[in-house]
Amino acid sequence: MRLSASCAALVAACTLAASAAHAQRGASLPIELGIDGGVTFGLGDADYTRIALPGQRFRVGFFTSDAISIEPAIALNYVSTGDTHSTDFVGDVGVLFHTSPTAGGSRVYLRPFAGLETISFSSDNPNVDDSTTQFHLGAGVGIKVPLANRLRARFEANFLHGFDSSGAGDTSGNAIGLTAGLSFFTR
Repeated sequence: MRLSASCAALVAACTLAASAAHAQRGASLPIELGIDGGVTFGLGDADYTRIALPGQRFRVGFFTSDAISIEPAIALNYVSTGDTHSTDFVGDVGVLFHTSPTAGGSRVYLRPFAGLETISFSSDNPNVDDSTTQFHLGAGVGIKVPLANRLRARFEANFLHGFDSSGAGDTSGNAIGLTAGLSFFTR
């Protein structure tokens, strides 16, 4: 299983930067820990459907104010079918802009994000081995709904555009994603 060092470095750098920004604001702001499941639909030539339930990605949100949080996220998927194996690693960072500055009740948010995805294929057949890395930009809109003290359900619809960054041919494309998840807040 090969992971892109650039994806891991991106997530680590964003997590450290967000953690430092959160620390400067003091301990009064919560940290949001979450996991999402979802479905993604590739559009155009990159026609695919990816369903990942119950967990598609893990995220950590560092609030810099009551209305803004910085959120690094990672996803790791491994698929094995017969003699073919695929590893997909995604690291991205988003900034959530909450429309309601108060923490009570449901909160709608807008989330622009950027990241990297590395997909590696391997097989007993040496002609199948390949890997690609792709930079992506996107935006999502969602809502956080209270379930219990410090626990919220989170629903999001997003659009992503991937840019060919591997030099291995045209891997650019668009996708629409729908996610549902749970968030735990430390305060």
